[in-house]
Amino acid sequence: MLNYATNLTKLGLLRKLSVMATRYGDGLRAMRHWKYAFLVYHQSKKTKYRLKSFLLLAGINALFTPRQRHQIVFNRFVNLKGGEGNNLDGDYVMELLNRSRVKLLGPNQSSEVINRIGKTMMTCHNIQEKLENSLNVSPSSGFHKKQDLERDSASIIKHLKEGKVFSNILGRCHHSFQKEKK
Repeated sequence: MLNYATNLTKLGLLRKLSVMATRYGDGLRAMRHWKYAFLVYHQSKKTKYRLKSFLLLAGINALFTPRQRHQIVFNRFVNLKGGEGNNLDGDYVMELLNRSRVKLLGPNQSSEVINRIGKTMMTCHNIQEKLENSLNVSPSSGFHKKQDLERDSASIIKHLKEGKVFSNILGRCHHSFQKEKK
């Protein structure tokens, strides 16, 4: 149970650091995350993710030209709202946009049509933005009411203390970590 709780905490913090690096557009910190993630993917036998992280790291450390390296490291983020801390991962934004457009196609989906939509998406977005500005249409704020996390945090901490998850108790183990390596 101790190994499980420790690994869960470690991976949760790794994910949090990755999100923060993306949110603030810190390309160098994101690359450090990919180095650690490569080891995690190898350990958990996630071969496709491991290959993706290896190709990225090999590219920026050895294969790409200095210009390509700079583009890969620092142009991975998109800020749709403006302001500090509002960056999103560029690949994620493209995936969301493609998925929403493909859903609108309904049964008329073909690879040719999907490729054409992907190539014209930014042009359509710019036209829509200019039209909204000329018509004085204000964009939606995108803000949600801030949640009070005190009660949830207190409940989680209480359960962690009661369960003694960070204590090594003989006989207690998670099914994934039954045999402890020494």
